[in-house]
Amino acid sequence: MSAPLTRRQQAVYEFLVTHREEFPHPPSLDELAAAMGLSSRGSLHKHVRALVQAAL
Repeated sequence: MSAPLTRRQQAVYEFLVTHREEFPHPPSLDELAAAMGLSSRGSLHKHVRALVQAAL
C-alpha cells in the first residue's frame, strides 16, 4: 500500500480531475503551476511524479 497523498499532491490531483472534466486536453506544467500557486515547475514535477508512482 502506498503512502497517503500530501495536501499539495491531493490538490494537484483534484485540479487534474476537474480540468479533465472541463477541457479536452491536459494542462501544461505552466498552467498547473499557476493554478497551484507554485513558481517552480521542478517542485510541481515532484508532485506529479508522486501521483504517477501512486498510479493515479
